[in-house]
Amino acid sequence: MNRHRGDMTACLGGRERTLRLTFEGLAEIESRLDAGIVAVAERFSRRSVGTAEVSAILDAALKGGGEAMGEAALQSAIMELGFVEAARLAGRVLALGLGAEAGDGEAPGKP
Repeated sequence: MNRHRGDMTACLGGRERTLRLTFEGLAEIESRLDAGIVAVAERFSRRSVGTAEVSAILDAALKGGGEAMGEAALQSAIMELGFVEAARLAGRVLALGLGAEAGDGEAPGKP
């Protein structure tokens, strides 16, 4: 894990995975959600997010960390973790990817 690069780890899909939002990942999130990344971050600050936001952020972060999962596997991992915990994780990943401090870099779902 390298917090200076925006890395964090989380247990998803039954194993520890590296999450990192790259510039390309941020652009992918914007495209997938048809919204600017600041608007997406504002949704998190208002706690007004749904499955689309959580899935888009975690998918991009997994790809950035070299841990890509298929969509079905990601959806299953989100449900296994629990949507509220997955939303918290996505929020922390987004904050870290945008340069904000996200605690100690450890994520919900960490064994």
